[in-house]
Amino acid sequence: MTIALNHFILSMEARRHEEEEARLREISRSISSTLNLDEILEDILQHLRGLMPYDAAAILLFASQNQKRDMASFGMTEDEQEHLLEQATRIESEWLELGAVPRLLSQEDCEDLRYCLRTGESQILMPLRNADRILGMFILISDQRDAFAQADLELLEAFASQATFAIERAQLHRSLIEKTQLEQELRIAREIQLRFLPREMPQISGLEIAAKNVASRHVSGDYYDFIPIVKGQWGIVIGDVSSKGISAGLIMSAFRASLLAEIRNNFAITTILQKVNRLLWETTDSNRFVTAFYGVFDEEERVLTYSNAGHNFPILRRADGSFHDLQTGGLLLGAFEHVQYVEERVHLHPGDLLVLYTDGVTEAPGPEGQEFGVNGLKTIMERCWRSSASEIADLLVQQATAYSESGVPEDDATLMVIKVVD
Repeated sequence: MTIALNHFILSMEARRHEEEEARLREISRSISSTLNLDEILEDILQHLRGLMPYDAAAILLFASQNQKRDMASFGMTEDEQEHLLEQATRIESEWLELGAVPRLLSQEDCEDLRYCLRTGESQILMPLRNADRILGMFILISDQRDAFAQADLELLEAFASQATFAIERAQLHRSLIEKTQLEQELRIAREIQLRFLPREMPQISGLEIAAKNVASRHVSGDYYDFIPIVKGQWGIVIGDVSSKGISAGLIMSAFRASLLAEIRNNFAITTILQKVNRLLWETTDSNRFVTAFYGVFDEEERVLTYSNAGHNFPILRRADGSFHDLQTGGLLLGAFEHVQYVEERVHLHPGDLLVLYTDGVTEAPGPEGQEFGVNGLKTIMERCWRSSASEIADLLVQQATAYSESGVPEDDATLMVIKVVD
């Protein structure tokens, strides 16, 4: 009878294991049929109820460099869900300190643990672990004391390995989709921004001009333009936003729009900059500002009238080899409500070379931390001033980029080369 009874028990155990394995295979096929992470988490919780009874459960996915924090729950009150989300960082830290191993918890074990939510309960804690890291954890709750046994823990551990694979695959899929969408949005933003820049250099009597714009990211915070005002007069502008990326591109778009609007309404450079400054001050955060240089070139008189709003000083190399910085102006745009600007007239002569640039050119860091600097620009200007404006622009960008240790610009880099010709 004992032998028969033992044989019966072993047969029942074997049958139970076969049924559990078949059930796990069925669940694996089900949760692997979609790549939608939210659907997978909900399916996991529903299938889990078919494996073992519980009153409440949660899947808490930890945040990582590439993944945001996620949570799905069943049978939990809103207060319990809010508690888990609010305490997620501490729960993760506490769980990892305990070794992040499968655990059966009684009510006595839960007295000091943040993920124990109910009195008179018993819990199972199960890590969602892959080969490299812990993705998150299962929390199963029963309102009955000692409701879970070791066999439940082993079954849930087998289930967790399948769930982890499905979750990780869905996370990877979501990351790829988000990355593709972001790259597409950045590409579109860059295409829109490039439309704001001159597609080709205008023909301005007495000047040979070239320009370069190299974005450190997909979207640049730099801007330059040649703006026809009236016959024989051209507006020349270069600007730089204090930040980088999409936010910088949006601010630069606002600067460009306001500048063009004021140019149409006013001819006085100082008035234009005052109004643009006031508009940016009203519409941007206090830590966001724009530096800009705006001037008007008169073809007949060969005079550049300009004002510098906190921008890097353009470098003018005279035909006789002397260097002059165009400093006259006022404070940067958008940082202060009331700013006065001053303008200056500069006569340009054949052989003069003017280079306007943003700090991404001069602040390119070398291997030992030293910057390319204004002296780097002047050295190249002195060496190649006889070359064409286009050749000088290419050489300046090439030298500034090659000077950087990384070989790519650390900041948006823009420059304009204006050569005065007969």
